[in-house]
Amino acid sequence: LIKRDIERNTFLFDRAKYKPDLVLRDSKDDNIIKAIIEVDGRGRKKMVGGVITADYCMSIEKQNPIMLVLALRELDKKDYQKRIKMLRQYIRNLADIVIDNEQGIINKLKEIAE
Repeated sequence: LIKRDIERNTFLFDRAKYKPDLVLRDSKDDNIIKAIIEVDGRGRKKMVGGVITADYCMSIEKQNPIMLVLALRELDKKDYQKRIKMLRQYIRNLADIVIDNEQGIINKLKEIAE
């Protein structure tokens, strides 16, 4: 069973924690998660695991946010796009997965927040 931690952006499941770098919630209804943002931590396996874990947590939360992955280098962006491409067939609860640089993520956040 998953529940929100006191911090509201930490999700507990199977005695483990998933804490995304940032969670964007709806301005009118704080219970609606619009986007989950992960920042490249120089660990490709970690990022892929984060996408899988986010999808699982959102299935329990019954939410369909967009997942945004901030790639700090262009090489990482291309690599993440390849890795996430194969995951898309298994992802059911994330509306989309966007991998981009800082400006691309900022633009997407502005679009989502409107």
